[in-house]
Amino acid sequence: GEQSEDFLLHGVLMLEQLLTSGGGWQDQAHGIVPGIKTVRSMPPQLPVSITVERLDVKADFEAQLEKRMILVFTGMTRLAKNILQGVLRRWARSTNEVVATVSRNIQIAEECRAAVLAGDIDNFGRILLEYSTIKVQMAGKDGGAMPDSCRMFISELLRRDAIKGACLCGAGGGGFMVIIASENQNKESLDKLIRTELVPKNREFDTYTLHSCGICH
Repeated sequence: GEQSEDFLLHGVLMLEQLLTSGGGWQDQAHGIVPGIKTVRSMPPQLPVSITVERLDVKADFEAQLEKRMILVFTGMTRLAKNILQGVLRRWARSTNEVVATVSRNIQIAEECRAAVLAGDIDNFGRILLEYSTIKVQMAGKDGGAMPDSCRMFISELLRRDAIKGACLCGAGGGGFMVIIASENQNKESLDKLIRTELVPKNREFDTYTLHSCGICH
């Protein structure tokens, strides 16, 4: 029969641990519960207590976001489990850098919530870009969280003010990246820019493909 959202959230978490793939509760929370939301956990309780807050966004925000939010397949897949193990090892050492980075990660999640509620897509992109930097810091310089080709791709688009932000999805193992296009750009214009200006500089970008994406309800 149909299971409750709470059962599925914890069931997937338990299964991932049994499979030794690691992972947390955020992927299934955002995948199972529809719409745009903020998901929080209350440490140090076990089992973890998870709350989901559906965000009441401005009427045209989703339409504008879906126009400017583009999924990029980079083709550069890695094993997310290996990246996550590096993150956990760094967290276990509790260096000042890692602790400060985690604290900032929590802060920008709240800033991102505020940007979404305000309908500020440019700020949403800026926060996404900072989050991408934080993920690299958590994994370590050689942790594999951001391949050189992806870093260069983002840098080239930012330099041209073609995008406001970008981040590899999840731990980055699946090879997908989400980018927030600048207001005067769309999927077609970005694809043309990549083919005419970026690919001649680096043939690796020739395999990058752009895809529309949207908020799931």
